[in-house]
Amino acid sequence: RAVEVKDEQLRKEVESLRAATEIERLRATDVVKATILRESQQQASDSRAYETEKKASADFFLAQKAAEARAYETQTKAIAE
Repeated sequence: RAVEVKDEQLRKEVESLRAATEIERLRATDVVKATILRESQQQASDSRAYETEKKASADFFLAQKAAEARAYETQTKAIAE
């Protein structure tokens, strides 16, 4: 009878350790998923910021070149007159 009681206690301990191990495994999995999601969102945000910056730079360049062209045209007309 004492052996059965001891065997049952050991079974409970093993089951408890298995449950704790499974909880830790699931916790680690959740942490990894959250980290991947956060990094993915950060990369998407960085990409949007880069695109916005490059578009603004291109728009500025085009506006600057258009202004230079107008200035050159005005200067050329003034010299011709």
